[in-house]
Amino acid sequence: MEQNKKTGLAIALGLGLAVVGCLGLGLVAAGLSYFDYEEAKPRTVGGPRALIADAGAGGDEAVEGPTEADFAQQLLASLADAGHADFVYQPSDSSLRSDAGTVMSLANLYGEYRQTPEQERGAFVDRTARGLFPAPMAEKYADAKAFLMPSVRDAVYLDLLDIRTPDHNVVRREVAEELAAALVYDGESSMQFVTTGQLEDWGVTPEKAWADAIANLEAREEKRFEEVVEGVYRSPWKDNYDPSRVLTPARLKRLRVKGDPVVFLPHRDVLIVSGSQDTDGLLTALDEVDEALRLPRATTGRAWRLKGEKWELFLPDPDSEAFADLKEYADDARVMDANDQKAALDEKHEAEGTDLFVNTLFRVESKKTGERYTYVVLTKTVDSLMPKADWVVFVDLDKPKEQQVIGAAPWDAFRKMLGRAVQSAPLPGPDRFRVRGFPNAKQVKALEPGLP
Repeated sequence: MEQNKKTGLAIALGLGLAVVGCLGLGLVAAGLSYFDYEEAKPRTVGGPRALIADAGAGGDEAVEGPTEADFAQQLLASLADAGHADFVYQPSDSSLRSDAGTVMSLANLYGEYRQTPEQERGAFVDRTARGLFPAPMAEKYADAKAFLMPSVRDAVYLDLLDIRTPDHNVVRREVAEELAAALVYDGESSMQFVTTGQLEDWGVTPEKAWADAIANLEAREEKRFEEVVEGVYRSPWKDNYDPSRVLTPARLKRLRVKGDPVVFLPHRDVLIVSGSQDTDGLLTALDEVDEALRLPRATTGRAWRLKGEKWELFLPDPDSEAFADLKEYADDARVMDANDQKAALDEKHEAEGTDLFVNTLFRVESKKTGERYTYVVLTKTVDSLMPKADWVVFVDLDKPKEQQVIGAAPWDAFRKMLGRAVQSAPLPGPDRFRVRGFPNAKQVKALEPGLP
């Protein structure tokens, strides 16, 4: 495994191309607290252009207001008051760690803390400490059902839980491609995933539990969508369940939009609606999405359309002025998902002692055409789990440094070239392929000299 890790580092540092950095995830605390997993999943945000940067770019910026260390010390004090004094702050990975092995990522929490009004920060810290150790769920379903809610998120959110905790048995439903719902227990200070085992203990079927959860969602305070501009609306609830309103589409159908309703779900407190035939409205909606993606706990820039009674991923016609921008956000989401998946698989393989290199999905902009596309790097003799990409770059580290990149090929040509050496790998999350081959000398001559 160590050899594969070193190989991956050499690739990332050696190609000298503009790339998207691997999106790391924090470690997941023990148990199945929804709160814990939320804190374990920071995302790179800020819209398409924020995801494309030169390797090594960036730098330290002065931090105004409370530092992460200040926040960590307040949280440690609150945890100690609650009887959990065994946590320590690890600045190296922005986490709190306990003697029992519980790990709590501070990435999203610190961002939220800084955005909280100063007079409310103490209460925020106390809620955070309580949320790490949620109270038990009600023992009887008659008492529990009032606390059930459906939580809709991009599907990779639950796919990564499948990788990290494969026996979790969270009650889940698919809403659309790349969109899923989990059943949660919304307690006083935290949300917890509901498992199939918990339903069995309650003696209730999944169908009944889902029906009660959606009824609870519908019973929440009736509010009117806020009209951003004509034909573009923003959800008003900000109750952590704004995206879940896609499960009750009647309200969305009443909005005055051009064409079918199109929703964006960039944050757990944000749902943006426009119309499939409204070019200006879609572009305005993306401005709202970009703003939401800059918040802590941002999720995805993808769009979904309500076609009849079903949700489906949405892109406008290619000749639409909104097509390029919406595709950018969809492509950004694909890159983030693949690299979040890589981080989870790396953790799993490290724990298991598995020697398998999980490739990063990179994104570049062509200096010739301005087109953006994805690529992966295949290194000779390295057993790889590769995400699907637009291009594959081939590297031979046994050659002199200036000759190590031996060529590139579009994805379909790569698949045809290596044939059975490329096999689909059944894994939660984005498609990956087990690659156990490399172009032969004749095939190398047919490669493109580099990326377009």
